Amino acid sequence: MDVVGRIFSYGVVSRLYFHLPVLFVFLLLRDYGILAVEVLLAVYGVSLTLASWAGQSLPATLSQRAVIAFGEALKAVGLVLIVVSTSYWAAFAGQVLAGVGFGLTAGRETALLRAVAPPERATVLQGNLQSYIFLSTLVGGVLGAVLFTWAQSLPFLASIASILVAAAIVAAVREPARTDSAAGPAAGAQASSAPATDAPDRRGGRGIWVSYYVVSRALAMALFVGFLPYLFFVQMELPVAWFGVVLGLYSVAAFLSARYVSRAGGAIGNLTAAVLSALLILIAVLLFAQGSRTAGLVGIAVLGLGAGGIRPLGLAGLRLAELAPDVRGRLLLRQEQLFGLVNAAALVLGGVILANLSFRDTMNAFAIGFAVFVAGFAAAIWKSRPRVGVSGATRG
Repeated sequence: MDVVGRIFSYGVVSRLYFHLPVLFVFLLLRDYGILAVEVLLAVYGVSLTLASWAGQSLPATLSQRAVIAFGEALKAVGLVLIVVSTSYWAAFAGQVLAGVGFGLTAGRETALLRAVAPPERATVLQGNLQSYIFLSTLVGGVLGAVLFTWAQSLPFLASIASILVAAAIVAAVREPARTDSAAGPAAGAQASSAPATDAPDRRGGRGIWVSYYVVSRALAMALFVGFLPYLFFVQMELPVAWFGVVLGLYSVAAFLSARYVSRAGGAIGNLTAAVLSALLILIAVLLFAQGSRTAGLVGIAVLGLGAGGIRPLGLAGLRLAELAPDVRGRLLLRQEQLFGLVNAAALVLGGVILANLSFRDTMNAFAIGFAVFVAGFAAAIWKSRPRVGVSGATRG
């Protein structure tokens, strides 16, 4: 297996989150209360952000492989804490460790891909990897829900096993020397011609595209992890064995979207495709607010279609190939940090509304806020023309 194959294998295996669809149910069955459970889920996002900030201070001599191995170890320890103890604060500590671990590993496969492939090819590879990650999430979710019906600890043990396998895979990846020259003449030329400052981040609407990625993905993830399980388990009393299949609709739709959204962006323009994907997420939220099983199932598929395009469209809008490597890295890191914070805020805010009002009120609040954001995003990007397509080429 070549180095790209190993990186792909790591990305897929490391996302076999068997426990993810049942995490909310597992915590809720511990009688912590709905708001306390949402706080536990939010802690993960905050810890992820803090870890990515701390990761900037890691010694430059550390290899990507070493950082990933350490992060995966923390994720495994965090899951062990969650599953072996009935204490709320042990679960809290477990979520912190798992979040820190993911914060240290988040985006590392992207960095490895960009270290072994030219920027434009690396962007295509990253989009392909993202689609496979959605499939991995589907497989893990379906199997995890079945395992949960046998024993509540089994999905967590399976996730821990996949973490260990992923760490072993990435340990076999050979990294190139961490210099511009090692990336080839083209990379060196790009680094010398692109400004090595944060200035590109503020030109051409890049900050606006960061907001699109952060807000859209944060809302989709909050719904998937913290609110759809409530809808189906508490409100509709759906058997847990069906969770993987039901939530798997999201992964299938997201896989298809991530796989083909680049073609749509190239045909109709990145801005139009991004607005359409955001509108799909908004429609999904409104469907969830109806509270019916049919509307919920349709909503999950619609949510996946919208969410699957977020990453490829967002990365295309950032035009990463135009940036120097150090600027590109800081931009991607800042984007993931903001995602963690906004995702945590959505979970806590939604949890407060859900604990005091109703699920319908929670969804309506999300819908109103997101509709305002989508309108502002479209207007801001339109003013920052020229627009760009998914390929990164300027569109007239």
